[in-house]
Amino acid sequence: MDLIQRLLSDADFPLGFRFHPTDVELLLYYLFPKLKGEDIYSSEVIMDFLDVYQHDPDQLPLDQFKHAREKEAYFFTLEEIKNSQGEGPVRTTPTGYWEAYREDVPIYHDKEIIGFKNKLLFYRGNHPNGTQTDWKMTEYVCNPSSIVSTSTTTVESYVVCKVRQKMREEEGEPLLEEENGFIEGNT
Repeated sequence: MDLIQRLLSDADFPLGFRFHPTDVELLLYYLFPKLKGEDIYSSEVIMDFLDVYQHDPDQLPLDQFKHAREKEAYFFTLEEIKNSQGEGPVRTTPTGYWEAYREDVPIYHDKEIIGFKNKLLFYRGNHPNGTQTDWKMTEYVCNPSSIVSTSTTTVESYVVCKVRQKMREEEGEPLLEEENGFIEGNT
């Protein structure tokens, strides 16, 4: 068992440990092995499968991840398919919808594009007249040319979704964004 597998096994993590991988780490150490059908020891940090697009974000089991940050979780889910007109996927939930505000942002490793990320906001109500909430999702998708295809590879079927609720410092204060360890006001 290598070091990563031992760290991600059911062993106790040090006090204060938080799962906060970079985009590259999420793809290389979690999504790529999942797509190749390899065993990954991720049950403590990523839920193996949940169709996040069929649930409102406040109904997702975010509290089941003892090593995640508050109101944040990672899920493997099936990639949404574009509609018949070739437009982006429809991501409707029981009371709202996810809408992309930044799509196909390349993720580089060693000067190669190994994947892409899409950033989405959750709106309550019907499209396009919903009310924006403080929930965000980032979808991580593999670049098919970056993974060696095998008979068990399902390159375009799984994605990793990071779902989180934006932080509020105090009531009446603007929403705060935490991106790559830095907190910025979002006005």
